[in-house]
Amino acid sequence: MISCQLSALEIKPWLGNFLEFTFDGAFAYSRFTEVNNSLCPLEDPSNNYLVNLDLSFVPWPTVSTDFELQLAETPRQSFGYRSFATQFRYQILDDLLGDPISLTSSFNFRHVSSDSVRDISSPFHSKYNYELNLSAGKEWNYRIWWILRTFGFLAVGQGSSGWPWLTLHAAVQSNCPIDHQFRFFIESYIGFGGDKIVNIDDFNGWGKIQHRSIDLGIGYRYILGVWGSASLDYQQRVYAHSYPENEFALIFTYSLPFSVI
Repeated sequence: MISCQLSALEIKPWLGNFLEFTFDGAFAYSRFTEVNNSLCPLEDPSNNYLVNLDLSFVPWPTVSTDFELQLAETPRQSFGYRSFATQFRYQILDDLLGDPISLTSSFNFRHVSSDSVRDISSPFHSKYNYELNLSAGKEWNYRIWWILRTFGFLAVGQGSSGWPWLTLHAAVQSNCPIDHQFRFFIESYIGFGGDKIVNIDDFNGWGKIQHRSIDLGIGYRYILGVWGSASLDYQQRVYAHSYPENEFALIFTYSLPFSVI
C-alpha cells in the first residue's frame, strides 16, 4: 500500500501468508506549485515521478520483512536512485486468531541519496533515517472474507541529522463485493525542527524544519485472482505548514503474492 509519504513499506497490522513473498510495483505522479513559508517562490510547478519496488516475505507466522527501492525524477533531480529501505515487523496480537485486535510493531531503516536529501519534493529528513512503528486494527468478517477493516498507524522517526518526526495514519477499508476493495485514509506528517522558513535554494532535508501536513486519500483495488491485484489511489494535501502546499498524487500499484515452495 503506497500511502505514508508515498512509501510502499507495509503499515497495516496484518501480515501476509506464512512463507509467502509479495511483490509490489508502484508508479506515482505528484504535483505542487507552492511551498508554505518558503524563502522564495517556486519558479515552476514541481511535477514529480516516483517508482516504488517492494518485496516482502513472511519467514515466520508472526514475522515479516520488507525491502524497498525508490527511483525518482523531479525538476531538481534526473531519474535515478532516491532511497532504499528495509523493515522488520513483529505481530503481537492477531484478531484473526481470536485476539480483540491485531497489533504489530516494526522497525525500519532508510538510506536516501544526497540529491534526494536536497530535493524539497523528497519527504525525508536526512541521508540515514530510522523509524519505530506501531499499527493496530480490526477486521469484520463474513464467512471466510473480511468485509470491513480499520487500522491506525504511528511512526516515530529520527535521522542522522536534524530533529525527530511523527507520522500518523488512519484508514477504513471495505471488501464488498469480494473482488473490489475501497479505502479511505487520513495522514499527518509532523517534523519537530526549529526552523519555520524553507530555503528552497539551499535545502538539505526536512530534519531542521518545523513542518506539518495533513493528507486525505481514497483508493480502489481490484483482485485479479492468482495474478494478484491492481489498485489506483488519489491523495490530496489539505493542510501544510512549512511544507509543499496543495500537493496531489496519483498512484498506480500492482501487487503479486507468490511462493517458491
